Amino acid sequence: MIDILVMIGYATLATRIAGWLKTPRQMQLLNRIFGSLFILVAGLLATARKA
Repeated sequence: MIDILVMIGYATLATRIAGWLKTPRQMQLLNRIFGSLFILVAGLLATARKA
């Protein structure tokens, strides 16, 4: 049940973002945002201690 709700939320978000991405500049901005987030998460994982 939770999986279905998560997938519905994901699909809704993707639909809204797809409507916003009309130009290559907007797509480049989104790529930079997500790239920065991936680098941030990688840095956090690299510095995390084992529990």
